Amino acid sequence: MKLPAFRVYHFLLVIPVFFFFSWLESQGEHVGRGVFPIAYGLPSEGGYGDQVRVFLIADAILAEGGYAEDQVRVGDWFCQRPDAANKEEEYREERLGNVKEAVKWYRKAADQGYAKAQIKLWEIYKEGVFVDLPEGIPEDHKEAMKWLRKAAEQGNHRAQLYLAVSFDPIRTVGQDKDEEEALMWYRKAADQGNVGALEAVGYIYSDPRYQEMRDAVGIPEPDSMGRGFKNYLTAYAYFSLSVFCDDNPGRQFGADDRNQVVLKMSIKQLNEAPHAYQDLLKQFKEKKQKALLAEKEFSAAEEKALIENAEAGDASAQKSLAWRIYSEWVENWNSGYPLGERERVEAGGFMVWDVEEALKWWRKAADQGDAEAQYILGVINDDPRDGETPTAHAWYTLSSFHGKGESDHNQGPISRRDQMAKGMTPRKLEEAQEIYEELLKQIEENKKKAK
Repeated sequence: MKLPAFRVYHFLLVIPVFFFFSWLESQGEHVGRGVFPIAYGLPSEGGYGDQVRVFLIADAILAEGGYAEDQVRVGDWFCQRPDAANKEEEYREERLGNVKEAVKWYRKAADQGYAKAQIKLWEIYKEGVFVDLPEGIPEDHKEAMKWLRKAAEQGNHRAQLYLAVSFDPIRTVGQDKDEEEALMWYRKAADQGNVGALEAVGYIYSDPRYQEMRDAVGIPEPDSMGRGFKNYLTAYAYFSLSVFCDDNPGRQFGADDRNQVVLKMSIKQLNEAPHAYQDLLKQFKEKKQKALLAEKEFSAAEEKALIENAEAGDASAQKSLAWRIYSEWVENWNSGYPLGERERVEAGGFMVWDVEEALKWWRKAADQGDAEAQYILGVINDDPRDGETPTAHAWYTLSSFHGKGESDHNQGPISRRDQMAKGMTPRKLEEAQEIYEELLKQIEENKKKAK
């Protein structure tokens, strides 16, 4: 089932979000180091600017909504945030603070099972960050391996390669040497076309340095006539497949390694080698095609169920649908599509993802008393061009009334509403109260109708 197609002006959200940042900048010393204030520290020069600030705020909205991909992106922003301090000690402390903030966001995404975030945590914990500082993040091998294994077990080929390397007795200096585990994870990553893993399997079957590992896993020594006759064929096939999968035209490792194997092969092996490669290539393509079809079928079924549940009045589904539409719009913008709309070919037709459609579903959830949806509507209506908006103030109050609390970064509805109220006139505050009471009345009526 396709999502409804609507044509709208994306500025309905862009302009309020942009001016929200302008207000935030003016209040920067009061709001602390939450998600939105990341943009406060971005200079207008050096590749950063107003457009980047708005992208960041869009990512922050999605991150607060629980989107793992955007939580990782916010973490990356903290890691990459320019440091203003000049002194080395001040720089290191500032940098450490940013990395710690990034870890919080990576962990939020990792706890949802997002493999990219799990790999980020592995990278941080495997070596630590500024370990010589009192507040530094110490190296934690157990924590690092925990996250790496989680990512690998979900099928992330990068994590599978890194995990294999950590077990590989030739390539690791750590404490986890295990030949069978290494070969298993190399093969899993190789099955997905990971070039490093394909080359590693080729080495295992042909490189003299891996003889001890071959002995441990029951692979005979490669030769041209005996029990190890097929080893060179296997190595040739894996090196050839690594060349096929490598999208870096300047990289020659797989081709060079294949040529070294060719020099060791007998005439009979040379005749059979192309067939070995074609068999492996066929298996690889079949596995990849099955995986793509399964993913597409699951995605289509999931989308259909989500839309049906949202249309049936499920507030959770309505929020999820809104986040999905909104995230598609953000991706559209970040990918350089025209701001007005995005057309994409899907299931034989064109689909337009827009902000107004996302707002519609957030509003449906908010009208049922959903605190998170009400909070998002408060953020989106935060437009200080004509003074602080009573509508945003009302949504923040409703969100708090229905149970939305403050986040770790003091970025909840009460803090936002109270900060906003400082710049509001008595008339604006009265108007906000009137809007709040009217919205609350509508929500209570909706609840009665639903019973």
